[in-house]
Parts: sequence; C-alpha cells; structure tokens
Amino acid sequence: RHSGIPHLAGKIENYKVVANIPYYITSRFLRNFLSSQTQPELMVLTLQREVAERIAAADGKESILSISV
Repeated sequence: RHSGIPHLAGKIENYKVVANIPYYITSRFLRNFLSSQTQPELMVLTLQREVAERIAAADGKESILSISV
C-alpha cells in the first residue's frame, strides 16, 4: 500500500523522493508530501503528460491543489 510512505515523511528529515506515480494517485501523493511537516529536499517524478501540464499551468487558472482525478 502507498498509505505508509507519506506518513513516514513527517517523521524523517533530509529525504528525497524518486517515483513513477500512477495517474489516479498523483493529486493525493503530491498533497501529502507537499503539506507534510518535513518536506523532501528533492522530488524527481515521472508523471502523465496531462498531469504535468496542469501542474505547470502558466495562466494561474489551475494549481497543484486543484488536480482531481
């Protein structure tokens, strides 16, 4: 299960995340890590193109927190 990984994020320091995230958990995955008490030093992620485009939306209409699947 994926539920334990973000839970650990708040208990450790100086960690990095390298992941190939399935489309259906991208939003939850990012929210958990980016809102955790201790954020990763670095995140290297492989995302589906549409998700990456929404995250990088330059017009400000869509934010990382508005991603829903």
